[in-house]
Amino acid sequence: MFSKDKKIRILLISGGSGGHVFPVIAVYERLLEYVSSFKEKGYVLEIAYLGNDDYTIKYFENTDILIKKIQSTRLNSKGVKKMFDVFKLARAFIDSFIFILGYMPDVVFAKGCFASLPGLFISRLFKINYFLHESDIVPGKVNTMFVKNSVKTFISFKETEHYLPENKVKLVGNPIRKAIKGARSLDNIESKKILGFEENMPCVLVLGGSQGALSLNDLVLNGLHSILEKNSLIVQTGDNNYAFFKQQVDLIFDGIVREEDMQKRLVFQGSFGDNDETSISVVYSACDLVVARSGAGNLFEIAYNKKPSILIPLPNSSSDHQMKNALNYSQATSAIVLEQDNVKSSTLVSTINSVLSDVDLYRKMAKGTENFSLFDGDSLIAKDIVKFLINRLKN
Repeated sequence: MFSKDKKIRILLISGGSGGHVFPVIAVYERLLEYVSSFKEKGYVLEIAYLGNDDYTIKYFENTDILIKKIQSTRLNSKGVKKMFDVFKLARAFIDSFIFILGYMPDVVFAKGCFASLPGLFISRLFKINYFLHESDIVPGKVNTMFVKNSVKTFISFKETEHYLPENKVKLVGNPIRKAIKGARSLDNIESKKILGFEENMPCVLVLGGSQGALSLNDLVLNGLHSILEKNSLIVQTGDNNYAFFKQQVDLIFDGIVREEDMQKRLVFQGSFGDNDETSISVVYSACDLVVARSGAGNLFEIAYNKKPSILIPLPNSSSDHQMKNALNYSQATSAIVLEQDNVKSSTLVSTINSVLSDVDLYRKMAKGTENFSLFDGDSLIAKDIVKFLINRLKN
């Protein structure tokens, strides 16, 4: 039953990592496209976000969306800290209860993650209809817990159908936000110029995920001179790792890489914004090869921009989902998968140079990304949510 003031309310729930938040942002961007059509019907479409009070919240702070911050936790700590985490999680449930009771959304869209647990539990308690999205091949605990009562659970990989009820899932891929899709409209050479790179030199992009990856940063630092001999290099260090990475780069440049031209071949930031001069779209456009973790978000973004890739899965990810994602992606696209426990800087450097110097291999890997073709997840999810709301209007 919609509110008497003819407001239709959608609640988005997520948090914890960019891999969980970016797909929600992509769906939010699509939902905004329906505001005017609801207005024509005499309704006001309102969207709110319930999310963890961590670094991911910044991606919503420049929007008009109503934001409610909570402090959910995984409860994987030990000793006294675990006791504090229990209280923190209990507070997250209370805060979610009060917010949802006051906002009372007509429908919920949530990513299956620890940050969504309180909001989904309260939504279920109030019998609010909800949609879920699962990014990885092996579904997480939260989605497994709530899938039975979902209107629909959207999945990124077809293989996920083996883990969830067949009548509840819909294959749509991983939603991709506009900032990433915008890279395809940019010119590779012009983007290299923006970054101060040589036009005809290959460019490597290293993505450690939204929080960065210390192990990938270390591989890059140990092989920095060798990489820069033949390539330009862009590194997303992670905001928390930026200061240390910069300190190490300064030491390397002072002691080893004294050539000024070589130093100009490196650009690094904690994270790349959506609207900066060195935005994520410019970064994706400029690069010719991506070295990355294998979270689903990374894989779909890399494939959408048709970039060959070298994947180094996080070895201790839940249910080893990153390795499973990587192997599935590699089979479709010919991406190269390296195991973190076995890879050395010299191995990474030689693999980078072999891909960029072998024209046939490079073309095969770039062409292979076209086999990974589910790139409309944001649109498909938004359409299904709006269709659900319209059906309620009719009834």
